[in-house]
Amino acid sequence: MRLLLLASLGIALALAIRKMNETKRHFEYGTEEQLRERVHSKFASRVPSEKLEKVADSVVKNARKKGTLVEVPGEGHTDASSAAEPG
Repeated sequence: MRLLLLASLGIALALAIRKMNETKRHFEYGTEEQLRERVHSKFASRVPSEKLEKVADSVVKNARKKGTLVEVPGEGHTDASSAAEPG
């Protein structure tokens, strides 16, 4: 009986950790626009708009720092191949 209880607790803990990781990835991977939309949709009803922009800026900044921000070509970012000098 005790073993079954420990196994159930272990499974519940593993599922909780998995769900937390999925939620974390949801707010780390994507374009800047997608990340900002996710922050707004999740927290708009609970956070004042001026704070919400700071939170969105922070999420984008952290994603950029971690290298998980997906850059969209043609939106002010240079591609490594286009930065090469012709010749």
